[in-house]
Amino acid sequence: EINNELRLLAAKEKEEIERIITILSAKVGAVSDAIKLNYEIITDLAFIFAKAQLSFSYNGMSPKITEEREINLIAARHPLLPKETVVPTTVNLGRDFDTLIIAVDHHYIVAFGGEVFGQRVANLAIAHNKNAHRDFTSI
Repeated sequence: EINNELRLLAAKEKEEIERIITILSAKVGAVSDAIKLNYEIITDLAFIFAKAQLSFSYNGMSPKITEEREINLIAARHPLLPKETVVPTTVNLGRDFDTLIIAVDHHYIVAFGGEVFGQRVANLAIAHNKNAHRDFTSI
């Protein structure tokens, strides 16, 4: 008789748990759009704060975009490489001249210079489109 009562109580407990879960699921379902929106906002804010923290860690700054077709990088460097081992790049293109030729391993690369500089310019352009700061002494 005690075993029967225990089984009956366990069944009632299971029913009550299912009832509570059903009620909670319905309540969560009713506000699921708001929960999804809040999740998206929180992840966007987390990404913004992560970018700000990274920018702050290497003294990053936002590039100044003007109507002139110029690139003026003053002491620009790759943000993920150690500051002590990277030689900063300073280049001005567009005002006095618009082509830079650099000899790299007996090859000439025309346009925006050597591979490292070309990658740096591309990296900076992508970073600007993503509102991420980069390390410059000045822009």
